[in-house]
Amino acid sequence: MVLSLSFGFVLQMVPRRTKMASRIKPPHARGEPEDDVVPPTYPWPREEGTVISLTDPNIPAKSKEQWDKEASRHYIYLLNSNILPTRFVDAGALNDLGLHEDFHDVLHMLGIADLCHITHPLYPDLVRQVLGTTELTFKRPDFPIFEEASFTFFASGVKRSISLEKVTEIYEMSEEFTKTSFPRKFPPEQAFWKFIASGDFKSRSASQSLIRNHVLRSRRKS
Repeated sequence: MVLSLSFGFVLQMVPRRTKMASRIKPPHARGEPEDDVVPPTYPWPREEGTVISLTDPNIPAKSKEQWDKEASRHYIYLLNSNILPTRFVDAGALNDLGLHEDFHDVLHMLGIADLCHITHPLYPDLVRQVLGTTELTFKRPDFPIFEEASFTFFASGVKRSISLEKVTEIYEMSEEFTKTSFPRKFPPEQAFWKFIASGDFKSRSASQSLIRNHVLRSRRKS
């Protein structure tokens, strides 16, 4: 209802509130869940290093396109690991061997002495997310070949994928052996893993004849 007054403005009358309507409470006041849309990146963003609840109903048990409970389990496990920078040179070990000064002089002469001491920013939480969700996938799972392989992972709740060819290019890996493959049942491979993984391997009975350095050979036998 609108009333035009002589003061030069319009006064809009609010509909009279009935007693029945005033008693109707909004969902949040009644203790009912609101109809909120769960973002596709859930449970991210979140505070870094915090445990993800495995009973969270908004996280699917298994999903190829979304962060799931399996990823949460891996992430929680990796929270117990310290993400440390790569050490190109162990200064303590070089000092113990009496090689630190000579080694540093050589690197200084080559112009790469700073390589031993350069520190790069770390992203430990992203590292845990990537390690916890990394998969090697193929366009044709029944015919896995290098050219059709992809490195997939989740970062901040978003699924990422990069071809294995691109990974080798980024890290300047040699593609010389990309065409190399083994039959599905390759006897030497099976024998190797049976020997190593079954617990039959005994280091003391292993031959050291191929170790030519006398110091290393003596250390190996001890």
